[in-house]
Amino acid sequence: MTADRPLRVLLTSAFLLIAAPEFVRGGPPHYAADRPLDMQHIRLDLTVDLAGRRADGVATLRMTPLRTVDCVRLDAVDFETRAVTWCVDGSPAIPARYADDGRGIEVVFPQPLASGQDLTLLIDYTVREPRAGLRFYGPTAEDPNVPYQLWSQGEATDNRYWIPCFDHPGERQTSELVVTVDSRYQVVSNGRLVEKTAAAQPGRTVHHWLQDKPHAAYLISLVVGCFDVREERWRDVPLSYWVPEGRAADIAPTFGRTPQMLEFLSARIGVPYPWDKYAQVCCYGGMGGMENTSALTLAEGYLVSQREPDGLGFDCFLVHELAHQWFGDLVTCREWAHLWLNEGFASYFEALWAEQQDGPDALAYVMFEMARRALADGRHRPIVDRYYDNPGQLFDGRAYAKGAWVLHMLRARLGDDAFWRVVQRYCTTYALGTAETVDLRRTAEQVTGRSLERFFYDWTERPGHPVLDVALQWQETGRSAQIDIRQTSCAAEPGARVPEPFHFPLELELWQGEGGPPVRLTWEITGSEERIVVPLRCRPSMFRVDPGHTLLAELREVKPRDLWLAQLAGDPDPIGRIRAAQALAAGPAATAMALPSPIGQRATEEQPPSPAVTEALAAALGSDRFWGVRRELAGLLGQIGGDAAREALTAAVQDAHPRVREAGKAALAKLQPTSAPDQP
Repeated sequence: MTADRPLRVLLTSAFLLIAAPEFVRGGPPHYAADRPLDMQHIRLDLTVDLAGRRADGVATLRMTPLRTVDCVRLDAVDFETRAVTWCVDGSPAIPARYADDGRGIEVVFPQPLASGQDLTLLIDYTVREPRAGLRFYGPTAEDPNVPYQLWSQGEATDNRYWIPCFDHPGERQTSELVVTVDSRYQVVSNGRLVEKTAAAQPGRTVHHWLQDKPHAAYLISLVVGCFDVREERWRDVPLSYWVPEGRAADIAPTFGRTPQMLEFLSARIGVPYPWDKYAQVCCYGGMGGMENTSALTLAEGYLVSQREPDGLGFDCFLVHELAHQWFGDLVTCREWAHLWLNEGFASYFEALWAEQQDGPDALAYVMFEMARRALADGRHRPIVDRYYDNPGQLFDGRAYAKGAWVLHMLRARLGDDAFWRVVQRYCTTYALGTAETVDLRRTAEQVTGRSLERFFYDWTERPGHPVLDVALQWQETGRSAQIDIRQTSCAAEPGARVPEPFHFPLELELWQGEGGPPVRLTWEITGSEERIVVPLRCRPSMFRVDPGHTLLAELREVKPRDLWLAQLAGDPDPIGRIRAAQALAAGPAATAMALPSPIGQRATEEQPPSPAVTEALAAALGSDRFWGVRRELAGLLGQIGGDAAREALTAAVQDAHPRVREAGKAALAKLQPTSAPDQP
């Protein structure tokens, strides 16, 4: 059935576009680093002493001036520098004039070097238990069971504590590590193992690793220790899993789906896995995961002895890190302000893997959970944020969750086919290079012919997000549904002026009982207030706002309680059912009928939901087909309390899904125990 054309009434047909408010800046502005020289290759010849917590090395750095230069400054923190030599165009190496101020090494040339010359620097140095970059572990009096181990963590700017380099993401070079260690230890690094030979010193072995594709310095990896290792292949790519000695049995339940993940990402991105190998190395000590090129390091605490029945949570973590081999490693953000290009894609693939494994409901629920963090962390500062004291300030929900949401909304706007063509073009065009946000935008515009400047402005350059009040009122006289929409924005700072409205398409859906398909509308929202009048043959039986859950916004709906109950029972999208449950649990204030004012009014005093509503929520907990909805319902019933809630939660602790069982137990623990009769 096709409804009559709806009427659009602009309550505010003209408004001033005012500049977005200035947000509080977190530090000085940062821009892509200047590049007077192009670093081409870093070779480290290291002798590692785990017990002594030191590494002695010679760094051989090959670079080419891009313009005339008379000096070069390398990032190098707390080095014990013994000597620096240099040569040009293959001439014999000679001592160099240099200064080491504890933050960097500056080499001054006796005469300027011209663009295009081949410059080689050799730096002889030692690092002793550095403050960052390299983590040494070993037995202590307090804990004699700590293994001897070393692993690196370079992101964002910590590899400068053990590698002399240009330590910013806009510089790419190949790398080579030749590491001498006690023969009882194993060594893993980036790229391929060229050879493993006996050292001149008895009882020592030399491990020679080469990464011959350029990558950022923060992605150079070194791990030394004792491991159980299992190897296999996916297509022609060697895979290896490194776990603490004695835990080889945990490899299959932890990493068993790695080939499936590689197949999924390579097919979806349209670009084959780009590196020589993929190693996953479980290291001692506290850390998360680090996506070094071809060699993921992660905490040994992530090992699982027995996979949960769903297995999804940890798999999403592994997929996130694997996706970085494309987004962050193959294509690297040119400056940390564009970090979301690394983390947003990796986070979005968590949701896409959930969709691959458990269907569209799982995708929707992962995005629902990400929305909480995206809305909170993106409230006061934009995604692309040049103002920071150190890059670590950018590793929050803006880069991860909100970045994933930008991609989710872009996918919804472009359609699946066009979106994935954009992703493939982006990864192909900028492979083994760097990119900024504008590069992704222009790629999307080139592929689709759409102008996306406003989209990227709203979602990556501005703080905040839309706050939408949507009220439905049935007009029996005119047999039409009146939908009032008011858009505000969460202010960048308390008391800040209201910024200009966001521009976005808003999907609306009105169901008419058993009388045919729902009426679907897609409305371009560009103003502060709008009224839409939709002629219908009968009062709607269900009203859905953003039914596909493809808009990052705070959504506040006002509609009759029976429509919320219908949505709880019949919305095909799990997030719609969760929204209905939240509104019903909030009590009459959230389910009141809209009044004749433009948006409607709510009760000012909070009231608990009625017994009938509580019973409906309890029934949904026992019957909803998707575990994520049941999990949310358990939490809501724990807040409501009462006998019906307790009974439903008691049943939920026997749910088939472990996360629902956990939520049921947690909710029951919050309920007040049933009062016992007074004792005589």
